[in-house]
Amino acid sequence: MSAAVDNLTGKRLVADNGNLEFIDQYNINYLPDGTYFASIQAIDNTYVESIFSQEIMFVVNYNNPPTLKYEIGDMTVLTDITTNFNIAGDTFYDEDIQYGDFLTYTVTLDDGSQLPNWLTFNHSDKTFNAMPKQEDIGKINIKVTVTDLSNEEVSDIFELAVEKYVDINNITPNINISESGKRLYIY
Repeated sequence: MSAAVDNLTGKRLVADNGNLEFIDQYNINYLPDGTYFASIQAIDNTYVESIFSQEIMFVVNYNNPPTLKYEIGDMTVLTDITTNFNIAGDTFYDEDIQYGDFLTYTVTLDDGSQLPNWLTFNHSDKTFNAMPKQEDIGKINIKVTVTDLSNEEVSDIFELAVEKYVDINNITPNINISESGKRLYIY
């Protein structure tokens, strides 16, 4: 007995028994996450049992959204100095990664606008590179969003403060000697 398959429909035809057809794809709905095993047994109209097919294993895993495992701490960078800092690899978590899911990172200001020119983000190693100038002194809020293959996402916002770099080796103190109380004041 030889089986033929209709390449257009995917149905299998068994010629010797009068064209029995079936589709070898089934939808099983509402199973909880887990590992399952299945085999198929065909029974004809006279209910004469056939042997079971080889057992197959399949995993049901509905998408789990990514989660924020650890908040990103606020940072401070100094003007006129290149500073690199990264997002720790375990900051965000998605239990579906073990099933082939992966996370895509998007970094913007908290209002969704682009990062300033002096701040860049390298997606491959999750590293920020900052080189602010004096005119950039202040604080900005940065939003980091991760998205999985099912477009589920989670975000965290952290503050990045830019402060003036002061080179203490180039400071000339202002010395004022006061007669009152015989104290020396350095400004």
